[in-house]
Amino acid sequence: MTLTTALFLGGIFAAATLSLLGALAAGGFALAYRQPDRHLGLALCFAAASLASGGYLFATLIIRLSHHIDDLTWVPAAYQLALVSAVLAGPAYILLHAVFAHDVQRQQRTLQLLTAAALLLAVMSLVPGEWSVLENREIRVVDNNVLPHYGAARDVYLAVILTAMLFLARQVLTVCRQRRGHWPWLLHGATGLLLVILPAVDALRELEVVIFPEPVAWLGFALFNVSSLALLGADYRRLLEERRNQALRLRELDQAASRDALTGLHNRRAMERTLDERQAAGLASALVLIDLDDFKAVNDRHGHAVGDRMLQAVADAIAAALRRSDSAARWGGDEFLVCLPEADADDAYEVLRRLRGALQPLQLTVGERRLQLTASIGLATVGESGDWRDAFDAADRALYRVKDEGKAALVTADEALAFGAAAVSGTSGPPSAPPR
Repeated sequence: MTLTTALFLGGIFAAATLSLLGALAAGGFALAYRQPDRHLGLALCFAAASLASGGYLFATLIIRLSHHIDDLTWVPAAYQLALVSAVLAGPAYILLHAVFAHDVQRQQRTLQLLTAAALLLAVMSLVPGEWSVLENREIRVVDNNVLPHYGAARDVYLAVILTAMLFLARQVLTVCRQRRGHWPWLLHGATGLLLVILPAVDALRELEVVIFPEPVAWLGFALFNVSSLALLGADYRRLLEERRNQALRLRELDQAASRDALTGLHNRRAMERTLDERQAAGLASALVLIDLDDFKAVNDRHGHAVGDRMLQAVADAIAAALRRSDSAARWGGDEFLVCLPEADADDAYEVLRRLRGALQPLQLTVGERRLQLTASIGLATVGESGDWRDAFDAADRALYRVKDEGKAALVTADEALAFGAAAVSGTSGPPSAPPR
């Protein structure tokens, strides 16, 4: 075996391996993707085309190796595999590029005719006979060229393959012209021409016209598969980018739907969803209900713009005082609700102290006046089997007890810290006194 022959055989093996690996990768993607859209069609078409070209190339490799080792035992079966794979590869590649170009509907008639002819000839290749593609399974060697005994359908077979390859070349060049300036498509157009020319050179070998001493179609298949894979990769890269942008838009929409536009905190619907989920999972929580004192008077006297500034300042202070696991929501108007997951009474009181420290110094400057912000707070805990709505009612009652005792309790000295506390664990229990 000469060095040239070894290089040709190595090239055929590499091209065949590349084709089959491409078929496996595309088939695996199709199985994982499972969405009946264009991208699934691309994957299935590429898998079919790569499988057909890989079958042809491996069959060619077996034929050439068998010839060089003077053992033609496997050559008849390899020839049948090569004939079946070659005639099926054409329609598969044409369909692949019709999907690429969004042109399946217009080319449907041609695809149907070529596919029907290819399937018929593939079956005839497996059944030797006088009027079939192969007359028998005998092999002959003519001028260092391994050939079968062809039947009467040989010329029809070659004509169908040539028609498919010319149609594919026209299809690829048309798309390349439409996408002028896109180098992947220009490269693809060049490899498309090679896919027509090089297999045609090998087809001449079957007519005993030898141009090259070894098969060269493998180079056309390899380059065309690589350029097709590059286009497929670019298509899926766009798909992933579209999916990422879609996910980002959905996340933004979800955030917009779950956030209060003025304060940036969660809105009531989002907080109710969170509390319902925790209750369904049997998770304990503490609820802190905050209500601004005399907020209506501020709105009436200074206008809604000042009231909005007050709400924003309070929301920022609340968010800064919470733990990473806590969540806060604008419950409605001037009310805020804070959920403290897995918090016992001591944890809740500690958060309340931080809230007091964040809210106490808050002031708003309106003209030459400074408005001191004050708030009243109610606290309740939700046990593992409790209902958060019962806890909310308890916190609401505690909050109004604070208001009845004089409001502004949260921003006075430490010893005057006043808030109502009620425990809810399965059923409502009596309120417990806050620590002093």
